[in-house]
This record gives sequence, structure tokens and C-alpha cells, in this order.
Amino acid sequence: MRIMAIDYGDARTGVALSDPTGFLAGQTFLIKSRKQEVVLEELAALVQRQGAQELVMGYPRNMDGTLGPRAEKYAAWRRPPACRWPSGTSAGPRWTPTGS
Repeated sequence: MRIMAIDYGDARTGVALSDPTGFLAGQTFLIKSRKQEVVLEELAALVQRQGAQELVMGYPRNMDGTLGPRAEKYAAWRRPPACRWPSGTSAGPRWTPTGS
């Protein structure tokens, strides 16, 4: 299973793609846009083109374990209303604030 890890930033978004076993990260991509809709379009295209089956997004915490402004942005961003992932793509349990 190919896993796509997303690091959403203010100026750019980093993307890492695992090997087919889902064990090793092999390829990386950079999306250079601040606009959420552009980032989502490019992510959806990458998912389709690279055959990712699961999406993972980090949930940043402060050094003391508390949630800060970046975590709030992630929480708001991780469930965009207009997001349409290709069928068969899972934004499963790891796409959560708890990182389970």
C-alpha cells in the first residue's frame, strides 16, 4: 500500500510517498502555493498519478505537548469541504488530530 505523507505549510507543502510496501519513503514532492484550493488540486493529482492509497498528515504540537496556532491550522485544513480524492483512497485513522 502506497502512503502519502503531507506536511502542510504557509508557503509550500511537502509531500513524501512511500514505496509500494508502505515501509520506506522514497519520493518527495513540493507544492509551491499558498492557496488551499491549488494545494488540494495538486495533492489530488499526485494521489491519482502516484497511486497513493492512504494519506497521512502530521499534527504539530509544541515542545511541551500543547497545541498551538499551527495545530489549529492543521485541524481546520485536514477536512476541506471541496476535497475530492480518487476512489479507493483512504484518509483513515492516521488522518486525525490524535495521530492514532
